[in-house]
Amino acid sequence: MQGRNTVEEILCLSAQQGYTVFYRNREESKLLSDIVIAHSTSIAMIRTWIYVLIMDTIYKTNKHLDQNVLAKLTEMVKDKEVAQRFVNGSWHKLINEIDETEYRRELEVLKTRWQSRPDFLHYLFSTWLNPFAYKFCRVWICQVMHFGVEITNRAENEHSVLKLWLSTCHGDLDTVFLNIDFLIKDQIAEIKTSLEISKLKEKYAAKSNAILANISNKISHLVLKMIWLEIKKAHEIVENPENKCLHYLRKSHSLPCACELVVRCQYLLPLQLKDVYIFLEKTRNWC
Repeated sequence: MQGRNTVEEILCLSAQQGYTVFYRNREESKLLSDIVIAHSTSIAMIRTWIYVLIMDTIYKTNKHLDQNVLAKLTEMVKDKEVAQRFVNGSWHKLINEIDETEYRRELEVLKTRWQSRPDFLHYLFSTWLNPFAYKFCRVWICQVMHFGVEITNRAENEHSVLKLWLSTCHGDLDTVFLNIDFLIKDQIAEIKTSLEISKLKEKYAAKSNAILANISNKISHLVLKMIWLEIKKAHEIVENPENKCLHYLRKSHSLPCACELVVRCQYLLPLQLKDVYIFLEKTRNWC
């Protein structure tokens, strides 16, 4: 390290590899408080897709919420099997419901089934449902634009990949930094390759479908699939007006939902690129 301390060595290695570095000191002590190191291509991608930034936050996620509910009910009824059936059944059905009417109905069913245990109902409502339902129940999550990012698995998976590249929790700073650098460059190469492949493939008979023809090969296959499925729902609404649109795709992805596509399906009106939210375009140049 040629006489440099750890922080100075990180700054030196970052400069050598062309990373952008930002850091702040605490005014009262001049000690380092924050440091951000970013690859230039990562910055370009964030500037292109600025709407969702995934962070690995492990507390108050549904996984840990389930564990808390399971532990509390097991403690109360002294039967882990009963508690597990509740969590996997009624509880998951309630928190994953996206129709508000059905959510309210499931809520009443839960109250009725557990009316003999007011202590447990008090725990559920006072600890979770009343103060935090809007943060983890899908009926409320679906009301905001999140582009399908409802869990932290992607961030957690990235941490797992990083651990594999590092191989060990011990190692000199130079080796650790270079391993992380290799990982980042490898992932950037994978993203570029996947984007190029997606430009060459046609899915869901997009060019032969009058509604999708104008946006074929201009949006990602994932978005094309979501619109394709909404078109199928639109046909179902036309065939049976009792089928209803929950507007999920419009609210969560800013994409046309089934009720908006009904007229297009009836008159074969093609979608235009402007009908697709700009975040979801795949052709923007960040390379």
